[in-house]
Amino acid sequence: MTEYMTDTELKLAGLGNESPMNISLIKYYTLPGDIPGLMMIYGKNVPVNLCALDKGFDALEETALAAFAANPGAAADDTTKNILLSRRESKLPSCLEPFEKYEGSFLQKLTFEKNFINACQPFIYYFLNEAFEGIGAKPEFLGNICGYRSKYIINCRVNGQEKILPLAVSRDDLGAVFEAGNLLSLRHSVRIALGCGRVGFYVSVKSRTEREILREYAYNIEKKTSRLRIYDGGLVYDKKQEMLPEKSLETRPADIKEIINITEKTCCIDTENYDKYLLPWGGVCMVKSEELLHNFIIAEFKEKYAVIRHFYREYVPFAEGSENKITVFSFNAVHEIFPEKNTVQTKLIPTGEFTSGRFKERLSGRYFTRELQ
Repeated sequence: MTEYMTDTELKLAGLGNESPMNISLIKYYTLPGDIPGLMMIYGKNVPVNLCALDKGFDALEETALAAFAANPGAAADDTTKNILLSRRESKLPSCLEPFEKYEGSFLQKLTFEKNFINACQPFIYYFLNEAFEGIGAKPEFLGNICGYRSKYIINCRVNGQEKILPLAVSRDDLGAVFEAGNLLSLRHSVRIALGCGRVGFYVSVKSRTEREILREYAYNIEKKTSRLRIYDGGLVYDKKQEMLPEKSLETRPADIKEIINITEKTCCIDTENYDKYLLPWGGVCMVKSEELLHNFIIAEFKEKYAVIRHFYREYVPFAEGSENKITVFSFNAVHEIFPEKNTVQTKLIPTGEFTSGRFKERLSGRYFTRELQ
C-alpha cells in the first residue's frame, strides 16, 4: 500500500526549505481548555495552522524555532517571542535537574502496595470516622490496616462492638478510591475517593446505609479556599472558607516537620517561602503561587511512609494586559517512599500540556528510583 503525504505534511516539508525572511507570521494562541496552537504564514500567504494535539505540531514548532533563531525580527508578537525564547532555551526547573543523572524506566521497579496504604492510613481513618459520625456511630480503630495488594481489613470497635471492615483499594497516578463494607451491618458500605489536580484536590465520601449520604470536600489551592457540601437526599449543608497557612514552625507537630523535611529532599526543593496548609487528617499541602508560576504539593504521611504529589506550571502572558496565560512548561510527579529500602520511587507524569522537548525525551512517563538522602 502506498502512503501519501497529507497537505499539512507537504506544507511542513516545504517550510523546511523556506528562507526565514519569507516567513511573514509566527503566532501562538490558545484554544478552549488552554490548548496551545501555532500558526505560521510563509511564501505568498501560505498558512500552516496546528494545535498541540495535532500530528505535526512538534515539527511545526521546530521550524518556527529555527526561523526565529535565524531572524529574531520575524513577525511575532511579544507573547509568541516569549514562548519561542522559552522553547529555544529548553531549560528544566532546578527541581528536575537531579533526575537527569538517573536512568529512567517505563516500568515500575518497586510495587509494594502496602507502602501506599501505610502512607494513606491517617487519611482513610479520618474520612471513615466522618462517615460513621454521619450515621450516628462512634468508631475506634484498633491498630494498623492489614492485608496486601488491593485487599485489606480494618479492625475497629463501633459503638462498643468489635467489627472487621473489608477494604478494597484502587489507585491511579493522581488519586485513589477506598471502599469499605460492614459499617453497621454487612450491607452497609462507604466509598472514599481522592483526586488531585493542578489547582487543588477533591475528596468525596459516599456512605450507603438505610440512606445515602454524600460529603464533598474541595480544596482549591489557587484560590486558597476549601468547601464542604453534604447531600442527604438533597443539599443540606454548604460551607466555603478561606484556607489559612500555618506560619509558625514551633506550633507544628513533630511529624509535620518531618514530612516537610522529607518533601524537600524528595522533590528537590526548598519550601521556606511556600505557604503550608495543615490538612485535617494529618497531611500537608505546600504551595508557591505567583503570577507566572504555580508550584503545588500534597503529601500524605505516616511514620516513615509517604506519598507526595507535585504539580508544577510555568506560564507566559497571553497578551499584554490580559489575565489569560499560556503554560510553557509543566509536569506532574508522584513520589513514593520505601523506608525499608531507604528509597524513593518517582514517576514523572505526562500532563497533556505544553512542555519542553528535553523533558518529553528524557523524563516524561518514566519511573526513577534513587536513594533517600
